[in-house]
Amino acid sequence: MKSLFRILLAVVGLVASDVFATDAGKLTVTWFEMKAHGLATLLETPSGKVYLIDTGADEKKQDYNTARDAVAPYLKAKGITKIDGIAISHPHGDHFGGLEWWLMNWPVKQVVDSGYEGRGLGNGYRKLRELAKERGAEYLPATAGQKLKWDKDISVEVLSPPKAFLETSSDPKVTEDSALVNGNSMVLRVQHGNNVFLFPGDSYGMGQQYMMTNTPPAKLRATVVTAPHHGFSTDPRFAEATHPEIVVVSCLPDYPQKPVRSPAALAASIYGVYGAKTYATPWHGNVSITSDGKSLSVKTEREHTGTNPK
Repeated sequence: MKSLFRILLAVVGLVASDVFATDAGKLTVTWFEMKAHGLATLLETPSGKVYLIDTGADEKKQDYNTARDAVAPYLKAKGITKIDGIAISHPHGDHFGGLEWWLMNWPVKQVVDSGYEGRGLGNGYRKLRELAKERGAEYLPATAGQKLKWDKDISVEVLSPPKAFLETSSDPKVTEDSALVNGNSMVLRVQHGNNVFLFPGDSYGMGQQYMMTNTPPAKLRATVVTAPHHGFSTDPRFAEATHPEIVVVSCLPDYPQKPVRSPAALAASIYGVYGAKTYATPWHGNVSITSDGKSLSVKTEREHTGTNPK
């Protein structure tokens, strides 16, 4: 079992602006707790650049926008006024819902996605690509093998999908447009020194299989993994292949209408076999992990009480 002694764990109850300050030369990744189902992750790079991987949901019926109500206040409290880049893993609203708000309200230098044009891509998302260009952002499609020049001290590589995208699979769910879009999620591998962060979006089924088949095993190993598909869909073989020390789950506390009420608990049970420590936004609030290239420190807004549904 992989040693966890490299990981310094700190659970504190301070406000985000105090808790998540990034030291110069370090990489800090923050997963945001939100009131709607979704995923929004912030990277503060060693040279002080700011990138988002997914932007969470825009739930107009709840008058809740992840960008406006969760992420922007955090950035403003730190004096950050621009976004160097936004990467959208795939065109589902719980991942790109905040993109329009960012484009209309903040300077955004770059928008990256896979360039997917297959089944399940709505015109609304196509319009966002055009809006990004209109607002002065560089639009960059990126697929497996491409590297993103985000910071000289980190390596950012796309592991999936392939340039031709994934169209067929033994996965029976592939006939559903939503599953096809999920399977073609843009997966980012971010390395800072000895530490590797993996951001799989909603990749599952054929997407995870593609990576296990086409990515060298050493490159697929990660220190920190964002649980694919909010914790709902991890192939145990993918958990073994990535073998992280930490898994972070972005989800809601409870999904009473789904077969799995707590995807955080499910992810913990799968990755825990390989010694991973699980942090989940409904359990811990905002989760921030800082890398100095050798060790990691973890800070959360609150301690997990262990009372969430299994």
